[in-house]
Amino acid sequence: MRTRAEYGRHDRVTLAGQGGIDSGGFSASLGGGYFSEDGISAFKDGGEADGYRQYAANGKIGLDLPGDVKIDLRGYYAHSRTELDGFPPPFFSFADTGDFSTAQEIFGYAGVKFPLFGWVLKNRLALTVSDINRDNYSAAGQAEPDFLARGRTERAEYVGDADLGQGLRSVFGLDHERSRFNDGFTFAKTHVSSGFAQIIWDMAPRLTLTGGARFDQHRDYGSQMTFSANAAWRASAGTIFRLSYGEGFKAPTLFQLNGSFGNARLKPEQSRSYEISAEQDLIGGRLKFGVAGFLRDSRDQIDFISCFGEATGICTDRPFGTYDNIDRSRSQGLEFSFIVNPAENFTFDANYSLIDSKDRNSGLALLRRPKHDANINAVWRPEKRFSLGASLQMTGDSFDTDFQTFTRTRLDGYVLLGFRASFDLTRDISLYGRIDNLGDENYETVSGYGNYRRTGHIGIRANF
Repeated sequence: MRTRAEYGRHDRVTLAGQGGIDSGGFSASLGGGYFSEDGISAFKDGGEADGYRQYAANGKIGLDLPGDVKIDLRGYYAHSRTELDGFPPPFFSFADTGDFSTAQEIFGYAGVKFPLFGWVLKNRLALTVSDINRDNYSAAGQAEPDFLARGRTERAEYVGDADLGQGLRSVFGLDHERSRFNDGFTFAKTHVSSGFAQIIWDMAPRLTLTGGARFDQHRDYGSQMTFSANAAWRASAGTIFRLSYGEGFKAPTLFQLNGSFGNARLKPEQSRSYEISAEQDLIGGRLKFGVAGFLRDSRDQIDFISCFGEATGICTDRPFGTYDNIDRSRSQGLEFSFIVNPAENFTFDANYSLIDSKDRNSGLALLRRPKHDANINAVWRPEKRFSLGASLQMTGDSFDTDFQTFTRTRLDGYVLLGFRASFDLTRDISLYGRIDNLGDENYETVSGYGNYRRTGHIGIRANF
């Protein structure tokens, strides 16, 4: 039995528990959780806090049958209430409101694993169902929602993993997915059938090659074939070089196509990506560093646009905005990582990303894509029962849409410092605490929306 209880600023309460049995080829577990907080105003300059509450439960059953057959059943349920801010009349600009949203989420999974031909071929069959119901209200006590959304996805899949000998392995599969959407006015559904195959070849003791292909047959967008290729070369015991190429295809979701924000003329996204990377271990693995460079070209990337002051074309009957395709976009950059363990009780890691994401037609940076991002983490265990940790996140400037003027605006970069500590009271009970945004930074990740200032939390974990 694992339990956790936590309390923090803004009356944040977290309660969670998970327990189960595992005996004689049968396992079962049941868990639940509760989370609530008073929150902060979603509108950055507002004074009314927007809270959140969620109840959740999950269950899992596993059964081992003769012939190495394994049954896996899982389920998840959550119900939440989120307070919102909106765009009230007469100016329809972002402001404090009494809006709130309720959501019910249900997820179910049933799978079976079994080997064939003496474990030469490993197989998995699975059925998955995901269901979400969302209702938005403009005031408490309102009988009918102002907006509702009902979504359901059903998926059946098979995955095989075959050992072909001579350093060859193949992973392949088939899947069929059905989706449907309903907002009270529009009912829509679609389906896609797919197949994929991948070959992994240990060509030499230090060289592995991988090639793959995927075929998608979409009801609304026809057939699409995509390919991928990877190579990994272990130049020495601690040195690895990698090359990769991949293609992507993503059809618009039913929500993006339909409803009060939908655009039925959307095209599917398509992309090609290239990456080269190197990793190096030194001092018996105590020191590791890596570098990677990548480039991704996308066609018809889907993004949300404002319709402020525009009532024609795709903005017809879409006063609050809609989805559109970005004809050509490119993301390219470099990523660096560093990990060092100078002593058994101390770990330090850092990473930095330099990413340039642009609309290739306009030359403008894509929204909400900071060019610079760096993270530093350190953990020190002065003794076995006690640990201290610190984290530093540094994010550069980015651009967004100002939801008051509906024009392009710059979001300033920010620095967030965090601190955490944990102490084992007994072998099974631990006390922990953390402080987030220690410097009390006032920052935005989305224009006009608030973020938490300095917050503190304390909690207890117990295993029985």
